[in-house]
Amino acid sequence: MKADLRILRTLIAVVDSGSIIAASRVRGYSAAAVSRQMGGLQSRLGVQLFTPEGRSIALSTAAIELAARARDVVAAADAFESYSESISGTQPSPPLPRIPASGRHPYEQPSWQPSMTGTPRVTAANEVPTSANRLSSKAQ
Repeated sequence: MKADLRILRTLIAVVDSGSIIAASRVRGYSAAAVSRQMGGLQSRLGVQLFTPEGRSIALSTAAIELAARARDVVAAADAFESYSESISGTQPSPPLPRIPASGRHPYEQPSWQPSMTGTPRVTAANEVPTSANRLSSKAQ
């Protein structure tokens, strides 16, 4: 199963609150969206995570154990994000390339221009084919 942090956070909210509705409030989703996420998670894992009990749910042992592991994964992802944000201010950004007045990017690849003889010739990206260029390519 490919872990999705959004679904892991929702699983944690459901386990912590013991309710789909309460978890939906915590996560800012509709109850239907939380229910769909948890149903999808159950089917991907092939494990029963929740058992409906009237208007509430009973958590399975698997849900509690998965939520504990999900906490570790989410904490590691949050720590990684926090660390990457802290070092981004200390690393100088590479300078942006200057774009010449022609409006073409300096690293633009040359384009292929068909010649009058039918064999392609390479021209610089900012070179405009002229009749003199076409004549010189015919001579080649």
